[in-house]
Amino acid sequence: MALPEHPSIVLLLAGISFLLYGLSRASEALQKLAANQIRNVLTRVSANGIVSLFVGMGLTLLMQSSAAVTATLVNLGTARVLSLPQVMGVLIGVAIGASLTVQLISLHMTDLGLPLFVAGFLVFYLSRRQRIRDSFEFVMSLGLLFFGIELIGVGAGGLVSAKFFTSAFVFLRENPFLAVAVSAVVTSVFHSSTATIGVVIALAAGGVVAPDDAIMWIYGANIGTASTGILAALRGDYVGKRIAWANVLYRVATVGIFVPFGPVAMALIQRYLESPSSQIAFFATAMNVFSASVFFPLRGYGVKVVEAIVQPGPSEREFGVRFLKRSNYESFSIALAHAKREILEMGDIVFQMLEASILMFRRQDPELVRDVRGSDDKVDLLLKEIKLFLIRVSETAPEGLSQSVIDLVSFGSDLEAAADVIDHHIASLAKKKHINQFEFSPEDWADLEDLHRNVVRALSLALSGFQTDDVKLAVQLVHLKHEIRDQENKFREAHIARLSKGVSVGIGTSAIYLECLGTYLQLVEMLTKHAQRVRNSQTPRPESSSTPAS
Repeated sequence: MALPEHPSIVLLLAGISFLLYGLSRASEALQKLAANQIRNVLTRVSANGIVSLFVGMGLTLLMQSSAAVTATLVNLGTARVLSLPQVMGVLIGVAIGASLTVQLISLHMTDLGLPLFVAGFLVFYLSRRQRIRDSFEFVMSLGLLFFGIELIGVGAGGLVSAKFFTSAFVFLRENPFLAVAVSAVVTSVFHSSTATIGVVIALAAGGVVAPDDAIMWIYGANIGTASTGILAALRGDYVGKRIAWANVLYRVATVGIFVPFGPVAMALIQRYLESPSSQIAFFATAMNVFSASVFFPLRGYGVKVVEAIVQPGPSEREFGVRFLKRSNYESFSIALAHAKREILEMGDIVFQMLEASILMFRRQDPELVRDVRGSDDKVDLLLKEIKLFLIRVSETAPEGLSQSVIDLVSFGSDLEAAADVIDHHIASLAKKKHINQFEFSPEDWADLEDLHRNVVRALSLALSGFQTDDVKLAVQLVHLKHEIRDQENKFREAHIARLSKGVSVGIGTSAIYLECLGTYLQLVEMLTKHAQRVRNSQTPRPESSSTPAS
């Protein structure tokens, strides 16, 4: 039985669909394989040195999407994990990495598309190990990508004789700035410059687009891919917006400085490479490498320009460190005292979050959830500033990194971890409760509120003990932790007993309730770490026997 023949336009659109879907799935598969390593790498990027350039290139090749890396940078900037000076070099590397991804598409591997997809799918379908499934999902996605390029070429070849199709590209050839605009819009819709240039490469292989005409499409794709960062920054603060606009300005500047050299560069490339696909891919790489060589040494000036353009709003200016703004202090101990006061400011924010946490279960209040999330961002910002301050202070102190500095950072980290639990875990449980319209029984509510009051009391004791360095308060807090642990166990057993008698609520509600109890106990464990260290440091060690061991 003969396979049905499809119109060329259907093949072209199907090819574009396969290409986009393959790119998307490849990116998702690689991100699953990398897990949290991508975020960890980005947060350790240095503002100085060429390492940030290679980090940007490597992450783009790994994620197969410059848009995904840029969106991640913007989100980390909004969370105050990264700043613009840290990521300026990464953004330049991302542009190069995207053009290297295009090189992969330009290889004559379209015949391998279906075999790769079949091989990848078989292993993906038969394997039960997630790591193997993720790896071969990537192989399967590459097969779809190459098969998509093959279909685009077939469809484009069939449309060469179609007057409306060729007329459209002739019109764009005669109006190069319109071609740039169309390419930028298409890239914004695709959320991928790689996909746009991949389509252009396939059209060039089908004889629809000449390499000289593809120059304008590459310019447009380079500019259009910056739209993803802008979209990611819409809900962010000024730090995320700075990163997004820095990416836009760099992409536009890349095109601007290369326009005079574009035709010359393409003519030179055509002397050494015969394939239109290779010519287009190499042109995109040459443009971004040239731009990087010009702007990378000037990235510091670029940071100043963007910071001058994108200013924090009034509400964003209000929050920040209050006690660490001086550049020098009379003594090391005074500097530590100011850092301690800043950590207590963190503690006050976490205290308010903890008090509000029980209300998230009582009522569905999006404004309350936003306030809790904003408070968590403030805690993250303060801890970052405190750590940087203490590192600078320790570098100039004669004793270097002292135990006092370690204790301050440890307690601050405990508070930040507690804030994360409230923002992510407790808020998530409350959301699940409201979505499923679960209701706790009156007895469960009474026990949960009783436990919550004791957890609040534990945080109050932790902050007082940290402020006064009182060993008695530390011992009292450790004893309270044991009481809360017993209380949580007692409430858990009582709930299960009620559930078994049919007095309490259903299984779904029960699971959320028991997780609430466990989460509050987890908070107590975090908040008493400092007190435990203080108590242990004051506990006299048993005297060692003078008699040698036998």
